Amino acid sequence: MRELLSILLTLLTLLWGFSPVAQAQPRFESVEFGFHGRYLPDTLTPLSVSIGNGSTAVNAILEVTQELKTGSDVVERVRIAVALPPRTRKTLSLDFHVRGVSAPVRLRLLHENGRELTRTEIELRERWSERPFTLALETQEIPNAEIYEFAKLPKRWTSYESLRRLYWGRLDPARLSEEQRTALYQWILRGGELVILGGRYALEHTGRVLPLHRASPETPQGWWMALSPLSHYQIIEDAGIVQLGGEPRPGARVIARDSQGRPLWWERSLGLGQVRLSAIETPNQWERLTERARTRSDEALFVERTLGRETIPVPARLWLILMMAFFALGVAVLGAWRLRLTVVWTLSITLLLWAYLRQPDFSRQYYSLEMNLLWGWSGESFALEQSWYAIFARRAGEQQLTVRSDSVQNLARSGQVPQALSVTAGSPQLEKQLRFYSEPISVRSFKVERFSPTEIEFFVDSSLHPPRVLIYNRSSVKLEQAAVRWRGSFYILGEIAAKSEKESVLQATVTEAEWTRNLDEPARALWQEVRTSLAPVALVAWRTMNPSLLGDRETELRRARNFVAIAGAERDL
Repeated sequence: MRELLSILLTLLTLLWGFSPVAQAQPRFESVEFGFHGRYLPDTLTPLSVSIGNGSTAVNAILEVTQELKTGSDVVERVRIAVALPPRTRKTLSLDFHVRGVSAPVRLRLLHENGRELTRTEIELRERWSERPFTLALETQEIPNAEIYEFAKLPKRWTSYESLRRLYWGRLDPARLSEEQRTALYQWILRGGELVILGGRYALEHTGRVLPLHRASPETPQGWWMALSPLSHYQIIEDAGIVQLGGEPRPGARVIARDSQGRPLWWERSLGLGQVRLSAIETPNQWERLTERARTRSDEALFVERTLGRETIPVPARLWLILMMAFFALGVAVLGAWRLRLTVVWTLSITLLLWAYLRQPDFSRQYYSLEMNLLWGWSGESFALEQSWYAIFARRAGEQQLTVRSDSVQNLARSGQVPQALSVTAGSPQLEKQLRFYSEPISVRSFKVERFSPTEIEFFVDSSLHPPRVLIYNRSSVKLEQAAVRWRGSFYILGEIAAKSEKESVLQATVTEAEWTRNLDEPARALWQEVRTSLAPVALVAWRTMNPSLLGDRETELRRARNFVAIAGAERDL
């Protein structure tokens, strides 16, 4: 009898396991984290989550959090809405800012009503890296580089923040998806470094002379040639050795030659990053690839100091002293004459003082500064928009800020623990809702970045005397105080209307000191932050845009600075 009951219970358990009710609960099927399962602390780290749904459709929320052991506040929280159709498996990819090495990253899947469906966590203690990663795609062994499978390359530029350098071997660019090519291209524009190995490897991605194309991730050939330091490839075979040659594009330079004087390494700047090309597939001069400095400025300190240069309205001390003097004088004079008049005088002064202190400039809860920087490169497909927000709160409270971005960073001064931040998004590329709590008399700061299609370009013809420039402003915002920086001088262009083009002769020149003299303190601070990264020929200007408010204008005073820095390209006009 006991054996029969045991058999019946086993059958019931199996039937329940295969029933739709048992399989209806969504679950995490796999979680991939970082590169080869490792990550670099205090950077955005790629995270891929596969969710299985056994039965009915579910509207859920994926929540990723990390808490520090120093307190109970959540340091980072990302929430993404996800619709799970019935009997499907869905994969979500995002980037999570890992703050520390001791606290795990927790993943929860919540029903839209807040009920928890499943959870898991990622332990970080043994998975962190001391230095940025160096990856190699289909190459032989390279010193200090890890061979990486190209199919696993992320499809968002934000996933490459922990990457220092990427080596490219025999891989055909056509094997990458358009999303992967776009992500790599944008990563280089933002400051990444790509090293292309030629020789026999070049036969895999090009075997003929190719013309120079405009930067375009849409086609593999156009994308590849847009990155290369050479405008034309040429395959040279000599005594069984395959060597790459060709015509350097404008701005590229030779950084090493072989014993016969032939170029061995080329280099060119692309946006804020670099692309290097080797003539052979196994160069023995790796030392030529000098390390690029990866200095990260204390951006929280920068934005807070810039906010400190702003004038926060406070009641005038002289006005208050005069009001109190009039009050005392009136009480002294009227008090000796008639008490009723003294009461009227006191009420009048009180109402006047109350009305003065209740002015919007003095009663706002928040005073904030928004600094926007548009990096553009003429001839490239994308421009990089960077924004910094600094928010000074007079009183404690929870606030929400809406931004459109690819990435959001919760800034904190060096050595300090950042306060809690919650980011909610429909998908990693759409508008994001930032929720945060401000302590009284405190400053919160954030950094937001995103790529957008190129709308502002300018070209210069230096063969003419004086040089001429042609500027295209396809954006919906006019450019103000525009100037071209050329050989250490500034040539004033004035205003450039929206949706227009302007051709001008570079004649009216001023020095940098004269150009910055008319800037206020926050604008001058932003200029000092970016001036060293400008191209030798650059268009600089300011834009007037509506800032993103926390609430309404009665509770917040928001000032914005919108700077434009566009690298020029040379061509015949």
